[in-house]
Amino acid sequence: MRAALRLLAPLPAHLTFYTRASCQLCANARTTLARVWDREPFEYAEIDVMRPDADAQARAYEYDVPVVHVSRTGGTGGAQTGGVQTGGAQTGADVEWKQMHYIKEEEVVGVLRGIREAREARGKEKGETGDKGGEGKE
Repeated sequence: MRAALRLLAPLPAHLTFYTRASCQLCANARTTLARVWDREPFEYAEIDVMRPDADAQARAYEYDVPVVHVSRTGGTGGAQTGGVQTGGAQTGADVEWKQMHYIKEEEVVGVLRGIREAREARGKEKGETGDKGGEGKE
């Protein structure tokens, strides 16, 4: 039962991938991110910087793609923004880690693992001060 609950728990990190069509570095990065997800799952948003509806932040990356932003989530989906959830892209203040051009699998995994471990440590601290009567129940 506990393993199933862990699977249903919100993911600790949100990754936004800024990309554009006909970009070989972007295709390579997308493949890398798929391998990363297999090791450390994350919430995901992909933004084509050339779409007419792309915001100013996305447009700023027009010549710098691929770009990956990673941030902590607030637990209900989307990036944490001072207590407000955003569904897709993070603002500059929300980004915990950013990488451009060459996305390295081990670096992304390390950042995501660090975010997950920090969340788990906070959860354990809360559990130590909270009600322990629920331990061992299914």
